[in-house]
Amino acid sequence: MSQIPNRLAALENSALKVARSLVNRSTLHVVTGGLSACWNYETDTLFLPNWDMSNPDADLSDAELDELRDAFRGVMAHEMSHAKNTCPDVVREFHARWKGEGYPVGRLHALWHIFEDPYVETIWPTEFPGSAKYIEACTRYSIRTSGGAAPCWPAYAPKGGRPIGVFGAFLQTCLRLRGGHVQRHEVSPEVMVLVDAVQPILDAFDPMAGTRHNGELTTKVWEALTNLLPEDDQPEEGEPEEGESKEGESGEGGESGEGGE
Repeated sequence: MSQIPNRLAALENSALKVARSLVNRSTLHVVTGGLSACWNYETDTLFLPNWDMSNPDADLSDAELDELRDAFRGVMAHEMSHAKNTCPDVVREFHARWKGEGYPVGRLHALWHIFEDPYVETIWPTEFPGSAKYIEACTRYSIRTSGGAAPCWPAYAPKGGRPIGVFGAFLQTCLRLRGGHVQRHEVSPEVMVLVDAVQPILDAFDPMAGTRHNGELTTKVWEALTNLLPEDDQPEEGEPEEGESKEGESGEGGESGEGGE
């Protein structure tokens, strides 16, 4: 048995050097802390999780530490790929377009991740082939620790928070079905109705086409969902939505989807 800081602190300490080297940008910043991950494109900062590293009393087996180490590398690869391959100017352009159309920008930004996350996780291993196994490890870790198919049901409430609702469950279902981590029969029937309604748009996704392609598909999915979502599946006035990123942020690695992008 080993204490977590003994084997994972090195990953945290080296994150800045590794990220700047692989993204090839000396201005990139890295902050490690908390339980979620994102890339803030306005400040060019990667926020990486420390997960169980935040609990110095935790005692894990070597196998559990290996899983956590690989998952950390995977979430770092995911966020580095956002920093290198997601185009901030295109994101800003779509935000302005959605705002002009009167669409809820936070919801569409969250929806965008059902396309942008698979894109960044596909393109990164083309340049760094060894990263694919770590991205998959991160996904498996996220799926396991968030309850498998549980987030594919509207009543699911991450970490004691509010239920994610039909829209949140739809996001989770799209990601987890695409990755083969859940099966249709494990998903809430009311959520599968939405997935089936937009399936032709989901099938048009090209994992190598880029941020603009993903924004266009996001817009089409939202327009198709507008009249299908339950009227009561809306956030309270002035409250953030589950899964909504802060301004300028991409989102969480893997498919846990409890953070942002």
